[in-house]
Amino acid sequence: MKLLPYRVSEEVFTELAAGGGGTGAVGELRALQRARRRLLVRGVVEEARAAGHAHAGLAARAYDLLAELESADADAVDAVLRHPAVGAWAWRTYRALTGEGAAGTVVAGSGGPGAGAATDPGRPQAGAAAGSGRLETGAAAGSAGPEVAAADPGRLGALAVAAAVRARVACEVRLPVRGSAIMLPSLGRAVLRHDPGEVADLAVRPDGTGAELRAGRCAVRIDRGGDAPGWQALHRFPVADGFSPILDDLDEYRWADHDVEPRLSAGRRRTWQACLDGAWRIMTADHRTVAEEVAAAVSVLTPIRPPAFGQNSASGREIFGTVALSEPRHGLGLAATFAHEIQHAKLTALIDEVDLTLPDDGRRYYAPWRPDPRPAYGLLQGAYAFMGVADFWRRRRGLERGAAAFRAQVELVRWREGAHLVIGTLLDSGGLTGRGEEFVTGMRRTVERLLAEPVDLDAAAQAHREAGWHRAAWNRRNAGATGR
Repeated sequence: MKLLPYRVSEEVFTELAAGGGGTGAVGELRALQRARRRLLVRGVVEEARAAGHAHAGLAARAYDLLAELESADADAVDAVLRHPAVGAWAWRTYRALTGEGAAGTVVAGSGGPGAGAATDPGRPQAGAAAGSGRLETGAAAGSAGPEVAAADPGRLGALAVAAAVRARVACEVRLPVRGSAIMLPSLGRAVLRHDPGEVADLAVRPDGTGAELRAGRCAVRIDRGGDAPGWQALHRFPVADGFSPILDDLDEYRWADHDVEPRLSAGRRRTWQACLDGAWRIMTADHRTVAEEVAAAVSVLTPIRPPAFGQNSASGREIFGTVALSEPRHGLGLAATFAHEIQHAKLTALIDEVDLTLPDDGRRYYAPWRPDPRPAYGLLQGAYAFMGVADFWRRRRGLERGAAAFRAQVELVRWREGAHLVIGTLLDSGGLTGRGEEFVTGMRRTVERLLAEPVDLDAAAQAHREAGWHRAAWNRRNAGATGR
């Protein structure tokens, strides 16, 4: 098998460094993530075999079935493999099989913990190459061996079931069933009566708008249109053509942080839908590039619990395509959240291909949006995200009226100056690679243009007061921190 030939183009690198990129750049990053996901899934199968995992044979047969299904309906298989929770499962399983452990992967957070906290999860090495991006059959089944506690390669069978339902292809799959629930990534959760740990023989029989899933005498109808007895569907938010994100409030791999919300009620889903509709109207009218990038990159929204004050949002390195966030309050706030999180999504996808920071040397620095000292990687993530936030408020200041217009100017001043401060710290830190220095220099040019935007003196004074309060609190909390 050949190594995948995908690389980030110089044109896209330059556009991303300036903070933008649009659909062209996001499309290139998404193609890279797609290729890596397929590489990783293949790596799970081969590492399970090499480790002699008890379910290596199940994984290999499921992989072969996915390859057959792809010949019948490539889009169906691709939709399952691209589902973000599949990436989280595959990364954790691969790490468990190779003994790398489960590294932290939360990389973003506009209101809560995790901004820039990721470590490099590594890349599949031995036997994990792929060719054209299509699945290939022929993975050998392994003999029975020790269980890997962190994640189960046999779960690949659930991916095959989900792809078969999407492709409307009848098939039979063997996969492990924990308790009575089977999560079908991108579709929903079926409840079947099985003993914990049992390996089940499942039959998929397509019909109408879904399929029947049968295990022995127990059968559940999978309805892609909504819930049914024994079936909980993943709901979609129909926002616009080209943007209908899935609400993932079911999959155990939907988010690395355990502080996720349980399944949302119909009433709460209506609240989310209203805020999404409002955010989309704002973005398409006044922030079109943000809207286009969000539509191209974000496929899943995962509800997480709010902090004691304010709201949380975050993105994860192993779960490209997901934005995790606490329940939005209004469309404008959600639009600002998307302006923040799309920056993280673009940067983390780029960093998977281009090293921008050197290995962590232990030094930590001040970030105007965090309560804790940050490493160079965290500074870069935050500066890139808040550069996008500053540009969002630059546009809003001429569109809002009264107190809202004043607040937009305060936000613009605070975050353009915060990003500029951190960019200077990064360039002086010695923690960037050569490409990283190029990238951050491009960021500085954009922020310098933002700094030249005129603002009301009272708004600037308020922004400086708020920045001062943050710095004073940070100094009290982090006396003796390294760096600056």
